[in-house]
Amino acid sequence: MPPDRRRGGEKPPVNAPLRVLALSPIPEEGAGCRFRVAQFIPYLRSVGIDVTLRSLFDVAFFRLVYKHGHYVRKASAFTALSLRYLTSLRDASTFDAILIYREIFPIGPAIVERLLGARERPPIVFDFDDAIFLPSVSDANRSILPLKSPGKVATIIRHSDRVIAGNAYLASYARQFTDAVTVIPTVVDTTRFVPRLGAFSGNGAAGRPAVVGWIGSPTTASYIRGLAPVLQRAGERHRFVLRVSGAGEPFEVPGVVTEQPPWALERE
Repeated sequence: MPPDRRRGGEKPPVNAPLRVLALSPIPEEGAGCRFRVAQFIPYLRSVGIDVTLRSLFDVAFFRLVYKHGHYVRKASAFTALSLRYLTSLRDASTFDAILIYREIFPIGPAIVERLLGARERPPIVFDFDDAIFLPSVSDANRSILPLKSPGKVATIIRHSDRVIAGNAYLASYARQFTDAVTVIPTVVDTTRFVPRLGAFSGNGAAGRPAVVGWIGSPTTASYIRGLAPVLQRAGERHRFVLRVSGAGEPFEVPGVVTEQPPWALERE
């Protein structure tokens, strides 16, 4: 880290943990925050990097925001959460580094990111795993499209000391504005996600139908819905159960047994 970007050039005491403030618009319940930031916190702590994770959305708002309607409730909650989030950033300069996942706010220009990236502030690491520089908005929130500012991603990159991209395509975009780009694909913790004993041998065996699983979110549900005709044709030839989790709205495929178990972080 450049010493001139750490509170006037001072270095942390010898053997003191490196303190990192991680900022995410969504909570750990959101896959992006969970797999890009939260799952690494225990390991980082074990090697002397103490990460403090703060999110704009709380769990209740994260569950509300992708539902259709509820506009007044959403606006009121978003305003209150934004004020709380801004207040929580008052101690940002006391950290050794700041990690920004995606953006500070999902709407508006990169005002806060520019302030955090000013000189005499901690170094900024910017992580993004999606093409958020392209215009996009969830089906449930089409009305806020004019408030989105995808062009701010370039501004965030310019004010960052290091950029972490989820794949080569995102990295190629980031390299238009900086050479300090590292590609780190999204991964899962293989010590936690381990197939049950006999999970594969029992799937579809002895008359038991195969299970085709999909896990996602309301913002990605359009992709599984687009596959409905394909799944229907497959169901005409093969017997299987379609298990869909996280889509939000009910999802069915004619002729295919479809299950929708509710998604929960503790049961992931």
